[in-house]
Amino acid sequence: MSPGLGGRPDDGAGVIVDAFQHRRVDHRVDHRCDAVEQADLGVGGDLVGREVAAQGAACEYLLSVCTGALVLACAGLLDGLAATTHHLAFNELRAVAPHTAIREGARIVDNGRVILSSGVSAGIDMSLHVVARLLGEDLALETARYMEYEGDWHRT
Repeated sequence: MSPGLGGRPDDGAGVIVDAFQHRRVDHRVDHRCDAVEQADLGVGGDLVGREVAAQGAACEYLLSVCTGALVLACAGLLDGLAATTHHLAFNELRAVAPHTAIREGARIVDNGRVILSSGVSAGIDMSLHVVARLLGEDLALETARYMEYEGDWHRT
C-alpha cells in the first residue's frame, strides 16, 4: 500500500484516505446508495438522502465537487444527465447512477442547472466557470487574479 491520499492496494481497488479523519475508506465494500451516503456523509443515509433530494430539486443551481456526485446520484439528481467525479470513484458512480453519462477526464460537466467537477482543484475551476456564466468573464478573471489562481478554468 502506498502511503497518503489516494494510496492503492496491490489488487488495484480504490482506497481513499480521508485527510480530515485520517481513516481509510475502501470503496470495494458496498455500491448501494445507503452505504455510499453513510460513508461520504458519516451519518445515516435515509434522512440525509431525502434532504439532499428535496433541496437539490428546489435550488436554482446545484454544484458538486469531487465525490459529491455520488451523493447527488443516490438522491436521484443525476438521472438523465452527464457527470464526472474523482478519478478513483468512476466505478462507484457508474454503480449508483446507471442512468447517468459518466464523463471520465472532464474537469467540469455543465448540465445547465446541475454542474459537477472532478476534484477539489477542478472545483475551483467550476466555481470560476459559474462566476463567468452568471456575472461575466471579466469578473471571473478578476476573481482568479485576486485569488492568485492560475488554473485554466476559462478554457473548459
